[in-house]
Amino acid sequence: MIRNLFAAILLLVALPAAARKQDTGFLDRTVTVAGTSYRYQVFVPNNWTKKQKWPVVLFLHGSGERGNTGLLQTDVGLPHTIRTSQKPVPFVVVIPQCLSEQVWTDDAMEAQALAALDQSIKEFNGDRDRVYLTGLSMGGYGTWDLAAKNTGRFAAYVPVCGGVSAPTSIAWVVTLSRWLSSRPISE
Repeated sequence: MIRNLFAAILLLVALPAAARKQDTGFLDRTVTVAGTSYRYQVFVPNNWTKKQKWPVVLFLHGSGERGNTGLLQTDVGLPHTIRTSQKPVPFVVVIPQCLSEQVWTDDAMEAQALAALDQSIKEFNGDRDRVYLTGLSMGGYGTWDLAAKNTGRFAAYVPVCGGVSAPTSIAWVVTLSRWLSSRPISE
């Protein structure tokens, strides 16, 4: 009798948990790097399922969205477009937030962006062969810098209104531009 009661209680608790659908949309997340916690957002498509591998985009915002709320960075660029568009988005978007008075090219900010990316790839079944990097303004600078320091990690990168400032990045961009200009358009 007690065994049957225990089994019934277990079923009542386990079934709702098993049937629970994964949250989608813009989700709050936190990642800890070197003892510091950083808040970020991750966008998960409405049709997300763990049964498939998902492309993942890392979006780096501009200087006006710096802070520690984990929210301001969703008001511009790609996250804003996702929020206002009626079209379905077929990829996961990781949206870290650079702290005030820092820039994406700072080692700590790059580390937290990559940690948020790795955590999201693991949690949302991201496809490591389809990871893309983009950034706007200050995030464009961060895009060039992260791409230069992590060659081979990203399938493509799209810096928007961003330049390069570090000598290592400049040399890498020159090499990249020579490679791009020597390729036929079909490549």
